Amino acid sequence: MKKIVSIAVLMLTAMVVNAQKVTFYSQEFENGVRYHIGLGESDNVLQTHTDTITTLNLSGLGITDIRDAVYLTAVTKLDLSYNSITDVSPLLTLSSLRELNLSNNKLEDINILAFVEAESMEVDVSNNYISDFSYFYTPGLCDFTFMGMGLQM
Repeated sequence: MKKIVSIAVLMLTAMVVNAQKVTFYSQEFENGVRYHIGLGESDNVLQTHTDTITTLNLSGLGITDIRDAVYLTAVTKLDLSYNSITDVSPLLTLSSLRELNLSNNKLEDINILAFVEAESMEVDVSNNYISDFSYFYTPGLCDFTFMGMGLQM
């Protein structure tokens, strides 16, 4: 009986944690997520909402800060093209990510992505300012396919 009660308490705790309100750093990122899940400005975005997102298009929203990517635990396809992103390190937390569009941003260095723990990832980095891809030439945990390596500004 104690075991059943303990399991029930753990399940309720997990439900409460997943129902936590998400607090965003970036208004532009938040607006894109709200639009995707169909929530109005006055509705709370909950972790249970963001945990269900597998494909997300945040293209052209003026995003500069992607720290909010940590809430996208299930995302497999993410489009961040046509923004003003300079730091991709928050993407390291996205273990399910397989397809990433970072084209037309302000990226100069993406070597941190070499430490992604996914099996494979397709990444579009065209029209950025990246000059060094050296970390991706050594064997790592992830098999990368890059598009746009030669199309740097």
